[in-house]
Amino acid sequence: MPPEQMRGDPVDARADLFAFGVILAESALNAKLWGNATGPEIASKLADGQIPALDRGKPIDPALRAICMRALAPDREQRYWSAG
Repeated sequence: MPPEQMRGDPVDARADLFAFGVILAESALNAKLWGNATGPEIASKLADGQIPALDRGKPIDPALRAICMRALAPDREQRYWSAG
C-alpha cells in the first residue's frame, strides 16, 4: 500500500504502480524490501514516506533501479502516471 493510502489520503492508479514497484524491487533484490519488519513497522515507515534503499544485497541494473525508484516514490506526483 502506498504512503498516501497509509495516511488515509485519496488514491488513484499510481497506488497500483507503487505496489508493482515493491514487487519489482523485491524480485530484483531477491529479498523483502523492508526485510524482517513487521506489518505495523512497515505501515509506520510508509506513512512517513520512508522507502528502503535499493543498494543492498544483489546488485541491480541502473536502468531497472531507476524504474523501481520512480515507481516507489513516496510522493505520488513523482511516480509514473500509468503502466503504459
